[in-house]
Amino acid sequence: MRMIIACLALILSTPLAADIGDFAFATGNWKLEREGSAPITYSWQAPVGEVMVGTFVVPGNDGEFRFAELILVEETPTGLTLRLKHHRRDYTTWEDGGPLTLTLAEARANYAHFEDADAAEGGLKSLTYELKDGHLMVGVQFVGREPAVRRYDRVQ
Repeated sequence: MRMIIACLALILSTPLAADIGDFAFATGNWKLEREGSAPITYSWQAPVGEVMVGTFVVPGNDGEFRFAELILVEETPTGLTLRLKHHRRDYTTWEDGGPLTLTLAEARANYAHFEDADAAEGGLKSLTYELKDGHLMVGVQFVGREPAVRRYDRVQ
């Protein structure tokens, strides 16, 4: 029994064998059209070394800038890590201290699921990205809430 528990602990603590190339499916510019408002945009740059940089820009209903996220996905010794901060127009951030940090929990072709196992109540629990039928599907889940999935269309 101890051997089974030791093996399970090793499997669960071993990082996923993924590199930044496994997240490259998200590369490109994406938008979510909203009725009565400017589109929300996601942009992912191609990998540079072991890092990908993304931005997420949300305008208000009046079309004015509301906030943006700066997102980094990086290869680390423990696997892929996603870090992000929300920025206001004056470049101050919502987060106190460092960025929100999520680690890759599941990966397969055109799919990556990142989680924060220590997320506080109401905090960001997970982000999921999937390239499906030419669209970038982005799932967001906060602790204590149901996940929300949005479909982003590629900008040509």
